[in-house]
Amino acid sequence: MVNKSTLTMLEFDTLEDYFEYIIESKKNGNHAQARELFNELSQGMQGQRVEFFEWAEATYYYEANDSDEQDELGALREYFKRK
Repeated sequence: MVNKSTLTMLEFDTLEDYFEYIIESKKNGNHAQARELFNELSQGMQGQRVEFFEWAEATYYYEANDSDEQDELGALREYFKRK
């Protein structure tokens, strides 16, 4: 679980900053880092992983009118399912 001390250590103010760090790590090709960061998120129906995908959808795909953009959100989910 990512807690306040984790955010402080990484010099982030919010959990959303951490989420952005995950996305940036993936975009920059730091796949192991992106997955490691993602795996630190809590699981479960109300966990941080759920919050991450809800944030990603709202931030990047909320107004996706194009099926390619919807496919990208699905690809993001699949990306983090892989080990």
